[in-house]
Amino acid sequence: MPSCNINTGFEFIFSKLHCWWGKSASGERLRALTACVTEENFLRTLSGCGFELPQNADFEKSLMVRQISMLQDFIALADSAFSRFLRAMLISITEENLKVILHCRFFPERATPVAEMLIPIPGAEPLPADRLLQVPELEEFIALLCAEFPSPGLAGIIRQLAEDHNIMAAECAIDALDFQRQLDSAGALPLAVRRQARQMVGWEIDITNIIMLLRNLNMYHFPTESLTALWLAGGYQIRPEQLTALGQSRRVEDAIPGLPAPYSALLQMAYQGQELYLCEHALWNFLSGKGRALFRDFNNPQLSLLAFPYLLRFETINLARIYEGIRFGLPVKSIQSMMIGES
Repeated sequence: MPSCNINTGFEFIFSKLHCWWGKSASGERLRALTACVTEENFLRTLSGCGFELPQNADFEKSLMVRQISMLQDFIALADSAFSRFLRAMLISITEENLKVILHCRFFPERATPVAEMLIPIPGAEPLPADRLLQVPELEEFIALLCAEFPSPGLAGIIRQLAEDHNIMAAECAIDALDFQRQLDSAGALPLAVRRQARQMVGWEIDITNIIMLLRNLNMYHFPTESLTALWLAGGYQIRPEQLTALGQSRRVEDAIPGLPAPYSALLQMAYQGQELYLCEHALWNFLSGKGRALFRDFNNPQLSLLAFPYLLRFETINLARIYEGIRFGLPVKSIQSMMIGES
């Protein structure tokens, strides 16, 4: 993905980001979108808010393309350290295509046609998906795929997947590479924002691990050895060995009090109705709140650039949830309850 780095200065980027936020799908604008009863009404209202999405295209895929394109635009404006951080965030999005290819390669009986699942990356050549899926030799497949997704350690992940067919472990290993890339780039940011960047990445790692822990207790019930292999390193408050110990709990409600604050208090309140999705929603609301607080810190303009990819991602998720909620005929209040960062 070639880009031209302009390095326009943080004051300019700060202004541009806050101009975007002023037009984003948040606050009253988002509430108006959730109140649209039909797809046609929703798409018309969205267009009236200035969202330029292709006509007659897959809506959620178009949202992802928009998210990627906006990240690319700000990468081009930022200095080298922030560009590296934003690019690390971007890679974690584009590597969803890598997971699609692996699913289609190793589980062809489960896969939807690959072209329907891949996200087109603005400015990049389309993935040679058909060629990748038709290569008979594993090592040739690995070489071709690693050329498209250069990442140290990826070849070993694919060989392990070919051996054990454990796609969840493979996806967790890919996520671990992505998060390590984010942590490394966060550690290279200016001192004025380095601590906050590491916190944001670390909090997301914690949340991803907690969600895996709670889902395992609720439905997967993996043995300890299998579960241990799924933890992501680098969390802000929870170490893998702590998660493994909590994984021995018999029930979700037994594990929650053993989590560090603020997660334990947050989840004890959310799990009162014994619905796991409410816990996950509370965790993402927590991360969204942290991102918004950084974005609104007018004393440090660089924090807005750090928070931007998180706010943009949650905006994308919210719009996708509204669209799906309307398609399935959910009540307005139900759709509004699914919005991240709007409670």
